[in-house]
Amino acid sequence: MQTHDKTNESYITVTVQYLDVEWNMKSAVLATLAVEGAHTGECIRTSVRTVLEVFGANRPKNVYVTDNAANIRAAFRDVMWQGCACHNLNLVLSYGLSRASKGDDAAIPEEIVQLIDTSKKLATLAKRTRINHSLETTLKQCVPTQWNSILLTLKSILMNLSQLRTLSLEQNTNKHLLLLMTQYTFWKPLTKQLIAYRQTRNLLSAWWYQ
Repeated sequence: MQTHDKTNESYITVTVQYLDVEWNMKSAVLATLAVEGAHTGECIRTSVRTVLEVFGANRPKNVYVTDNAANIRAAFRDVMWQGCACHNLNLVLSYGLSRASKGDDAAIPEEIVQLIDTSKKLATLAKRTRINHSLETTLKQCVPTQWNSILLTLKSILMNLSQLRTLSLEQNTNKHLLLLMTQYTFWKPLTKQLIAYRQTRNLLSAWWYQ
């Protein structure tokens, strides 16, 4: 389910994945519907069932793959259900990247958490000032609802790194840019690791096999 940022309207999208007669993986979007009222398990179950019945796909042996939200799981408690592997990976990544190491061996170094925060601030600064106008390509802001969007932010910074460093050394440079550009050492290795994560996620996604 998704909620529109400005209108606060909610939508549910139903997709289907299946094997054709030649055992090729296929994936398609069946419908996106507006959801009114409380997002209860019953409401979600009814919405999905309505879409499946239109396409003649409401079958007893269907396997439903969703995220792990309580209302979503309640909607499919009486049928075969599987948590989305890509969604679970994203939860692990998001949780891990938000935890600085403070005596916890499972957490990442605090420097990496600070680097991610710096990257977000740099992309925001570039948008709010005229820095983006001086770059070959604009810096991409991190979007919390988009999987691994910090990777897009980091890649856009690396693509413009030489220009950003030049701008930060100019006499009339934005003092915030100068401060942020002192922390670029780990951008490249972190980006490399996030690309590996994206490749793993793609291999688990049905869309990858189209």
